[in-house]
Amino acid sequence: MAAQAATLRTLRSGTAHSALYGLCFDAGYGVAVGAQGALLESSDGGEHWQAAAVLTPLALLAVDCRANRALAVGQSGSLLRREAGAWSLAPAISAQRLLGVSLNSRGQAAAVGEFGTVLWSDDAGRSWRDARPDWERFAPEAAEPHLYAVQVEESGQLTVAGEFGLILRSADAGHSWQSLRAADPAAPAVHALALDSRPGVPSYAAGQSGLLLKSGDGGRSWQTLPASRGNALLGLAAADAQTVLLAGLRTLRISRDGGASFSEVPLGKDAQPWYQNLRVSPVNGRYYAVGYAGRLVELLP
Repeated sequence: MAAQAATLRTLRSGTAHSALYGLCFDAGYGVAVGAQGALLESSDGGEHWQAAAVLTPLALLAVDCRANRALAVGQSGSLLRREAGAWSLAPAISAQRLLGVSLNSRGQAAAVGEFGTVLWSDDAGRSWRDARPDWERFAPEAAEPHLYAVQVEESGQLTVAGEFGLILRSADAGHSWQSLRAADPAAPAVHALALDSRPGVPSYAAGQSGLLLKSGDGGRSWQTLPASRGNALLGLAAADAQTVLLAGLRTLRISRDGGASFSEVPLGKDAQPWYQNLRVSPVNGRYYAVGYAGRLVELLP
């Protein structure tokens, strides 16, 4: 049976060149980031948004926030940090474009990006060190795969994913790595992770060509769901054990049966709509997405 359809409520929109790429919530605080250093903030769990001061002309491609701190990363290794309620521009931490960032409440953080880049911080982004895997061991022909997704759990466990469908994990802050899903040159890239190590709570990964994976053991093993199909999936969020949301090229989907079936959210008449990131507000339990043309939308059940 198909999941009940949802509809969209547009909260903000901009021009064709003002895309939003990243979104996160920390209690009532929310932040979205995007092209030309765009920063949008919410103080009420996502109901209202205001533009913050632009600190860099470079695109910010990912953001994460936890325990009253936030990190945003983007083009040319750019980094913004938020502490004590204020954003600041930090020196670049890489020469590569950074495509993902994750932060836990203890201040442990990781950023990933082009050409196998993995960076680790123990101090909420004040300092960083190289934590990349030995790619000769994990990637075909010693390639340095682009990494799109990263998650640092409260335990400090670090998981990254990207090109060739690979998913790797480190239990020691990137000093050593194990493969959870082997690299395959023919496999679609993994663009998004939603990991949960609690017993009985599923984890998900999504990516190119509609790839959708599910795990019942916190990501140690994966199965491909029948719902895998179609356009590239760029973002996902697991609202609870049964509710999964997917975002991508010309698609927003919602499942209320643990990924067994999905319904498409109507996207309107725009020719090439896309959404890149999805999050659930911890304040009101509502679903929010960001993407093309500066769009920040709420998914209404």
